[in-house]
Formats: sequence, C-alpha cells, structure tokens
Amino acid sequence: MRPVATTAEMRQIDRATIAEDGLPGMALMENAGRGVTNEILSRFDDLTSGGVVIAVGKGNNGGDGLVVARQLAGAGIEPLVFSVGNPDDLAGDALANWKVLKAGGRGVFIIENEDDVAELRRALVQAEVVVDALLGTGVTGEPRGLFDPVIRALNDCPAYTVSVDVPSGLDSTTGAAELAVRADLTVTFAAPKTGLFLPPGYLLAGEIVTAPIGVLPERFDGLKTFYAEPGDAAPYFSPPAPDTHKGGRGTVNLLAGCRDYSGAAGLASLAACRAGAGLVTLCTTASVLMLVKPAMLGVTSVELPDEAGFVTHYGAESALVQLNSGDAAVVGPGLGADGCVGRTLEHVLPGVRVPLVVDADGLNTTGLDVLMRIRAPLVITPHPGEAGRLLGSSAALVNTDRLGSARKLAEEISGVCLLKGYRTVVASADGTACFIPTGDWRMAVGGSGDVLSGGLGALLARGVEPFSAAVAAAYLHGLAGELAAESAGDWSASPEDILEAVPGAIEAVRNA
Repeated sequence: MRPVATTAEMRQIDRATIAEDGLPGMALMENAGRGVTNEILSRFDDLTSGGVVIAVGKGNNGGDGLVVARQLAGAGIEPLVFSVGNPDDLAGDALANWKVLKAGGRGVFIIENEDDVAELRRALVQAEVVVDALLGTGVTGEPRGLFDPVIRALNDCPAYTVSVDVPSGLDSTTGAAELAVRADLTVTFAAPKTGLFLPPGYLLAGEIVTAPIGVLPERFDGLKTFYAEPGDAAPYFSPPAPDTHKGGRGTVNLLAGCRDYSGAAGLASLAACRAGAGLVTLCTTASVLMLVKPAMLGVTSVELPDEAGFVTHYGAESALVQLNSGDAAVVGPGLGADGCVGRTLEHVLPGVRVPLVVDADGLNTTGLDVLMRIRAPLVITPHPGEAGRLLGSSAALVNTDRLGSARKLAEEISGVCLLKGYRTVVASADGTACFIPTGDWRMAVGGSGDVLSGGLGALLARGVEPFSAAVAAAYLHGLAGELAAESAGDWSASPEDILEAVPGAIEAVRNA
C-alpha cells in the first residue's frame, strides 16, 4: 500500500523535510515542477511554443507552475503564463522562482479584471495542454474573486488539462468542491491527498500520478490512510508446495441464495473457486440447488430446509455446523430479505468461529446489534445504502464522508468494513484505511458484488489476515471488472464476465 495524506499531514511532512532533513523548500518546489514537466513531455512529443498555457495563482502552487514554465522553456517549449495577481507580490520560494523566470527575460500576463480573463480565453483556443497551478492544498471553500472566472475558462477549454498537486478549488482533504478545475491528469506530490479519492474530487482529478519530490519514506510513518497497488494482492497467489492438497488451498462454506436470487449463490461460489479455494460448499435451499448446481459441478452442497424458497431457522444448526467446518465462511449473497432469513442469521452469525464475510442480505436482514455479537474475524461488504442503514443514516450521507463512514462501521463491529463503490474504501477497527484504485461504472451490474464476496472468502480461507484479504480481493475485483469491460464492451460486461476475468486479473498482479 502507498500512503495518502490529508492537507494537515502533508504540511507537517513538508515542514519536517525542510527543518529536520535539511532539504530546502526551493528544492522541493523544483522537484515538484520537474515532476509535472516530465509527465507532460512523456505524453506529448510535438508541443509547440504557445501550445501550452499555464495558469498560476498567488501561493506555492503558483510557484510550482512557474517552475514548470521555466523547465518547459528549457526543453524548447515556450509556454504562455497567466497569473491571477501580480507575481511580484508572491512570497518565499514562489517569489524566488518568479525572479529566476523573469531574469531569463520571460514574463507573464497578469489577470486583473474580466477583460484579462477574456484574453486568457483567447489563448486557450490555441492550447494543446493547460497547466492548472492556481490554488493548492491550503485553499478551501468556493474560489473567490477572479479565480472563479479563470477556473470556468479552463473548464470550457477542450485542451488536455494537468493540475498541479490537486485540481484548483478542490478541498484536498475531503474532496469537496463548489467549483473546481476538471483535470485530465493530476500530478500530486510526495503522496496523493485524500480528497483525490473522495467524491466529488475523484471525478475531477482524472488520472493521478504521484511525483516524488525528495521526501524520505520514513516521513510517512504514522499515516493511516493508503491506496492499494498490485503488490497488495500478488503475494497471495504465489504457487504453494507441489504436494499441496485441496485442503491446503483453503475450504470456503457459503450460506447464500433463495428462490428469487439463486444466481447470487452461484456467482459467489464460483468466485471462491476462481480465487483459488481448494474446496467450496454451498449451503442453500433445494430450489436454489436445482437451478445452479448443474453449472457448478466442482462445488459441493448442503441442502437446508426452506420456507417459501427462503432459508429458515429450522436449518440454522445444520448451516452453522457446516460454516464452522471450513477455513472461512461467506454469508448473505442472495438470501433475500424475508423475515425468516433475519431470524436465521440472528442465530447463525454470532455462532460462526471461522473468518467470516457478511454481504448483501446478510447485512440487509440484520443490524449492528447482531454484527457486534460476532466474535469471529469479520469483514462486512456494504454498498452505501446498506452502510447507511447500519449507521442509521442514508446512502447520500455515507457518500459525503465515505472514509469516515467506513472507519465508523469497522470500529462498531471490531472488524473490517469494505465500503463498495467507486474508489472502494477498506477500513479496519484501528482506523487504518485503504482506497482501491481499480474498477469503475462498468461494473455497476447486479451480481458484481457476489463475485467480490466469494473471492474474499477464498483469501480468508488461505489464512490471509482480514484487512489484507479485503484490500487484495477488492483490488482484484476491480481489475477483473476492467478486463471484463475491455473484452465484452463497456456497456456489456456481466457479472459472469467479471467472474471469468478473475484469472486474468490474478496473472496481471503477479506480473506487475
């Protein structure tokens, strides 16, 4: 996992780097500007003078933009620089960089009124690349004064937009934005900011690239927020000893499915197989087995008593014995929301003693009071609506604070919460959290979450610690969704396609 920082955390890291490690602020700014310049030059090999427009502000973010202007000029590309306010009024390292640029005979167009904004708009018509260096991480709230029309001008321009550190106008900690630049690429420094992974910031940042600026790795010690990368999944798919038997690959038992949602049980069971489990057993009703068993020849089964097609408390003891006989259990996919399901789970869930995934109707038919009684290592996988119900709020409120909501649920259950959605959040009871950068709208189909829960069960069954298992499963699930969409089409990828893409995702992370 790679660290992610809030504004306050990054400010403290910068101060320590300068004061204690002896790296001057000018060096940090130079490295930051070089990071942006390198990303631009790596993407565009035919830029011309005037083809790049750089908009700079009054603080260090503007100073970074001035460094980019100088370095592009050094590469033979003379950008047009527009400054909101007179750069002579800059301070510190930003002012020093302005003096260096000016000493080389280069100037800026100063935006002081609406007519000057119109001049910027005329320049943007010819631009291939726009660099947004207006407002940095220290600015919160709606952009004021001339920053408002300047940001609107940048957003109206079709050129490729590169934001420096964060899109201007975005709260770099919360992701909130009244008005902000819509970037194609955000080159963030040292570590990404939390706001780049939270709504609506995650829709404004575009591609996120982290540029190193000289901060020592130990400066990130103590941070509790991260984002996942391939190495967080790859180690769990190294080949075992050649003589490993099916029991050595982990056994997963599932309590899933009802008459109306038999497919969920099948998807979750097969996902556990695809993610490497050695033995998978599905506990469900006769009607579900009749529909899905022919497509799951390698999955064993336990038939439970049912009531109108739903599992009932009469089979609770049989289900509990089976769930505890394996290495991990998955409860919830497709069980349905009938009252008898809730009564069954009130008895079953607190009795589980193996690592446990509770998903879907395992969450819809119970409450926090039941989840808090579970003593097994626990991972819950709610979407925002389910999380909102558990927290006594709503999906909308959860999405205004996805990171805080995931942490709150993890703390309440003394386990791990995998809050699904774009930029999935995995949080543990101690406050550690990880954003998942894979996956997008193309996975927004019924059944996708069932594939996730089955794959997570397989990792738990192989002894992977719950937080690490949740991060790895979510990363692979998102990557499988991307691969499925590439194969089946953006609008056409089904949960079956995601399931079939899991092996490719595993190989991709192993080869990364």
